[in-house]
Amino acid sequence: MLLTDRDSIFKYTFLFLAALVFCYIVKLAVNDSRYVLLSLVLFLPTLVPIAFGMGRKSGRLIQLIAIQGTFLLVLGTYIAFPDVMARIIDVDLAIKVALFAYIFAQACGFALFSYKNKRYLNIFNSLMAMAIFFGYIYQSAPDHLQFEPHEPIKPLGHNEPPIIIAAYCFWFVSVIANSSRCPKLVEIYVHSASVIFAIFSGSFLFYRILTAWSLFVLDMIFNYTGVKFWGERALRMSNRFATNRWPKLRAGCECFSFVSLATLVGYVITGRAKLSEDLILTAELAAGLR
Repeated sequence: MLLTDRDSIFKYTFLFLAALVFCYIVKLAVNDSRYVLLSLVLFLPTLVPIAFGMGRKSGRLIQLIAIQGTFLLVLGTYIAFPDVMARIIDVDLAIKVALFAYIFAQACGFALFSYKNKRYLNIFNSLMAMAIFFGYIYQSAPDHLQFEPHEPIKPLGHNEPPIIIAAYCFWFVSVIANSSRCPKLVEIYVHSASVIFAIFSGSFLFYRILTAWSLFVLDMIFNYTGVKFWGERALRMSNRFATNRWPKLRAGCECFSFVSLATLVGYVITGRAKLSEDLILTAELAAGLR
């Protein structure tokens, strides 16, 4: 049995929908004004030491918040002060470098986490995903980031093509299967909602990074992925499932990610998939949330 209490189905549904609503509110907020993103990145983390999470330390969360927050800070500064930034630096190059640095730090961080936990297959998953993302950023046309109220924010000037979204989702399967919060499933559900929302947002990588960062900061403040927030038995695997079935399922997720990412790498190397191509499919998927 996967669930541990009768209310879990309702709680999972509520949690997933609440995460989707939260992501949508964040998207609406940052799209409303060019100053909101910068204000959010600067202000929200200041609540960590003075809110419910006072005294709570989590090196993993701090690292993730710092990595994602740095990228969002660069992007938010340019969006808030485009003319000033354009006179100081080559903005398009700076955004690409920031994306390179973010993906490198994120992938290497998870690879190191996998090495420490002896999940060696995930190291290759992270390296393959990083290679695909690097190739996409390098090949992307030099479109300028433009901020238009109520329109998706696109750091590279266009939405990511399906192959990049697929690569991230395949990598995400192996990442979330190794959540340090297991057997609690809260983190898996809220970040799955973030990924699904980002797919339909019109700018996949940006809104995935933004919503993930926001969820991590809220976790530092409220510790909503912890045992005590929802109760000991709520929103977690049963002990029997966690002991007997979850290790096999986790290994299956890692193998699925490896095979899927290796297939995508093969398509890219053989030239069957062009990383910089922005296909009609993603535009149609995003149309409903613009």
